[in-house]
Amino acid sequence: MKDKTTGRPRGFGFVVFAEPSVLDRVLQDTHTIDGRT
Repeated sequence: MKDKTTGRPRGFGFVVFAEPSVLDRVLQDTHTIDGRT
């Protein structure tokens, strides 16, 4: 799905992990997408 004004993706999605314990490790890091955290 894209933003009507900019034509860029809206920046949301779904992430599924095979192991629930992986989520804790992932959330410890800061993630940046298109310059946003």
